[in-house]
Amino acid sequence: MKPFRALPSLLFTSFIAFAGCQQYSKYIDTTPSPVGDHTITGTVVIPPGINLPPDAIVTVWLVDRSQNDLRFAGQTIRQPPAGKPIPFQIDYKAEEIRPPHNVRLDALIEYSGRLRLMSSSIGRVNNVTPENADTPFTLKLAELSGTAAPAASGPLSSYTVKEGDTAMTIARNGNITMSALVAANPGLDWTTLKTGQKINLPAAP
Repeated sequence: MKPFRALPSLLFTSFIAFAGCQQYSKYIDTTPSPVGDHTITGTVVIPPGINLPPDAIVTVWLVDRSQNDLRFAGQTIRQPPAGKPIPFQIDYKAEEIRPPHNVRLDALIEYSGRLRLMSSSIGRVNNVTPENADTPFTLKLAELSGTAAPAASGPLSSYTVKEGDTAMTIARNGNITMSALVAANPGLDWTTLKTGQKINLPAAP
């Protein structure tokens, strides 16, 4: 029976370890990470002059355009380093970025309960292919609110939000920049878009 003498001690140690994990779990990346044979790396770069608060959350996604913007892999980064490019690393399977898949990288930053910054998804920016997947990416973000957004200029049309729409998809489908879309809708909270909602859509350049 001697081998069982350590059982109470083992159970106690396991309980302490579990309690410790619970205490610090809010600082741990809990985004599901798929088992993959490849890794995409890079950095997220925020505009100069923006200081991220302690509650900032950075999310980077691999998005498949050919499957209605399906987010199939990603990473969430809590408490990112202030004033520095934010590194990311996402695991994926090689077949997930091969044709007929059409894959890009998207990034966003939230804090104080609102979406604040997003990467551009116009044209071929941040597209991921088998040829460039091993090269580190640089994802440049644009501010979605505040005085940094320029005033809207040119004609505006009305757009009705559809199910599944985001600022990214609306801008991409309209072939306009994120900054132009945000400037045309001052004060709009892009995290609360509702199906049927009317927003302003600037003309494509």
